[in-house]
Order: sequence, then structure tokens, then C-alpha cells
Amino acid sequence: MRLGLALALAGLAACGTDGNSDRGSPDAVVQTTAISGESRMLSGTQGQPLMHPVSAVQSVYSYGSDGTRVEYSEGVDFVVEGDTIRRTANSSMPDYASYSFTRNPDGLFSFTSDPRNPPRTIQLATYIDYRAAIAPPVIAAKELPRTPTNVVCLGDSITHAADTVAFFFRDSADDGWCAHLSQFMAERGTVTLPAEKFGFLRDVAPTVIDSLSPDIDTVILAFGMNDQLAGEDGQPAFRDLLRTTVRDLRKSGRNVILVGFFQQNKLWDLEQPADTLLYNETIEVVASSQGVPFVDMYTAMREAAPASQPVFEHVTGDFLHHPNNYGQKIYFSQIVPYFLRGNTRSDKIPNYIPGPWSER
Repeated sequence: MRLGLALALAGLAACGTDGNSDRGSPDAVVQTTAISGESRMLSGTQGQPLMHPVSAVQSVYSYGSDGTRVEYSEGVDFVVEGDTIRRTANSSMPDYASYSFTRNPDGLFSFTSDPRNPPRTIQLATYIDYRAAIAPPVIAAKELPRTPTNVVCLGDSITHAADTVAFFFRDSADDGWCAHLSQFMAERGTVTLPAEKFGFLRDVAPTVIDSLSPDIDTVILAFGMNDQLAGEDGQPAFRDLLRTTVRDLRKSGRNVILVGFFQQNKLWDLEQPADTLLYNETIEVVASSQGVPFVDMYTAMREAAPASQPVFEHVTGDFLHHPNNYGQKIYFSQIVPYFLRGNTRSDKIPNYIPGPWSER
């Protein structure tokens, strides 16, 4: 399995032209790829590396207290040095160094909702639109037994886009991976996100077959982040329920895609990293035994964060386990290959984020 893969980007030779020049070599012309809304938490004047080599930065922004987009100026609020971005000393950009939360004596924290601990980090994230000095990768289409035309997304609060900008300010799932998939499929099918929010697989599994419209041909199941809190003792029941659910859905003639989950904040006193691995492995094993795809979000989200830095810091909106706008695009980028009609350049897929996964 791929859960232990380290972040490794292959160097790409310059080829072709689209009129963009490399930042470090004005005479060298390379193909570039648009990166939309890569998120970084910037502290003080400390630099953070971007995921790809930078050709040109197009826009740097955050979201204000009313959810409106706030733009920043290069040289005034931030500087880009090579492939690293940092705040200036007098920047008006959010400063992640100002963030604080309450720890227990052991250094961990307990989650509370009123007042919220840890506080959300939605308004501390900086988003960067830039041209990466890489050629747009060709994304390999992944085949499903049936051509997907009527899809339903079933999952927990991650699937419902909790703590994205749209959800927090407008109670909308428009920034979520399911919405991105719906947009992509708009001309050849429908993608539905049920209004009901499920926390655990057990909330949906017993009635899933009876509750689905007969014309639903594809079901995406994205559970585990909450289920794994039951620990090792709860794993057999989760495994058996997932296996039964997938088997019944397949018997009904539907495609099934199983989506794993990433490493949430290890400082939460209820998080056990070994259980995160155990439940991801369980989902993968069930997928293999039932002959359905497994989407490895554990690896992908780790690869999306700067090397050797905690995943949750840069790709969540709650300092815990809800992907921010960028994290949701990473989810979408792992799932969309199953909905391509054929091998497709990444720049032809709105909201796709190229990464190491693009070559797998």
C-alpha cells in the first residue's frame, strides 16, 4: 500500500512554450501549469515553500471576517524568493504566529465548542494562485464497471465541506470536493450531495440501498475520520459494516468508490495515529476484497503539505480535521480520475491540483 510514501516531485525538463519565462532564468522558456489557491500558513517573516517550482505568482489573498476575498501586494505584503513565499515585516496579511489554543498539562488539547478550542484557522490561511514551472501532467482515466452518469456523495462533515470558506460564511458546500465533481460532470451527468449530514458509516449503511434513487449508478463512500475514534476495539464492526454495504451496493449493479481519510491533528487528546492507519488499511482491504477503488487520502494530503510539517496546519480550516478550500481540491483531484472519459491534461480539469498523485 502507499500510505508510507514520502513526498517526491520529479524534475521536469523545459519544453514547448506558452509565453511564460522561468523566474530564475529569463531566457529559458518552459511550459507552465496554473495552481489555484494553494494554502499556506505564514508566520512572521518566515518563508514557506510552495508545492511546485514557481514561474510567476498571479494572486495572493485571504478571506476577511465577512468572508470577502482580501488581495495582497507583492513587495508590500509578501515576497517570493525562489519557490518560497513569506510575509514582509509590515505585512497586512494574516500572521499564523498570532494563533493560540489551550493545551492540557500533557501538551495535548481537548476539543470544546463554546468557546471553541482550538479556534478555527479559516481566516489565517493565505492562498496563492501561481504558474508552476511544470508541464501540465496528463491524468490517466481510471475505469469503473459502469459509465458514471448519476452519482451520490455519502460521507461525514468532510464531504459536506465543513470549515471551508463557503460553508463557514454561507452554510454552503460549494467549496467541497463533491461540488467540484458536480461542476466537472455537469454536461454529462449529475452529482448529488444529500442534505442530511452523516457522522459515521453506521448512520447511513443500514438504509443506503432503500434510500437511493433507482437511477443512481455510482456511490462514493467517504467515512472513517469519525469512525476511527472507536479505536481498535471498534475496527471489526466498522470493517464488517463497510464490507456488507459495499457488497450490497455492488449487487444492486452500482459503482462504488471508497475514500480514505488523512492524519488529523495529533495534538487532539482523542486522536490515536495508529487507529488512523488501522482504519485506512481496513478501508483499503475492503476495497480490494470487493473489487472497488480505494482513494488514498492519507498519502495525498501529506504530500500536499510542506515537507516535514504537520498536514493539518496548511490544509485544514479548523486546526483539526476539516479540509480548507485547498484541501477539498486535493480530495477532488484524487477522485476525479474515475470520472474522466479518457486521459486528460490537468489544465482541462477545473479545480484539479497537480501533485505526486498525478503520475500514479
